[in-house]
Amino acid sequence: MSHAAILFRVLVAYATRNPAVEYVQGMNLIAAHCIVNGMTEEESFWMLAAIVERVCGGHFYDNHLRWVFSGTLFRDSGAGVRGT
Repeated sequence: MSHAAILFRVLVAYATRNPAVEYVQGMNLIAAHCIVNGMTEEESFWMLAAIVERVCGGHFYDNHLRWVFSGTLFRDSGAGVRGT
């Protein structure tokens, strides 16, 4: 199965798990990072769930997400947030 297909399945599964959040821009970056770095589909799903629900505390729309991409979590990936 391609990375794109796995990514789609992970995102749909998470939207089903958490209908209050469903899909928010940026979730694809988290899940894709997991997938391309060797996590299985299931591991990628649970990592996405843990980040959204524990690290972001369910506040996916506010500045808590900036912490995730600031390099604290994905330090070696080159992912980052530019701006203020």
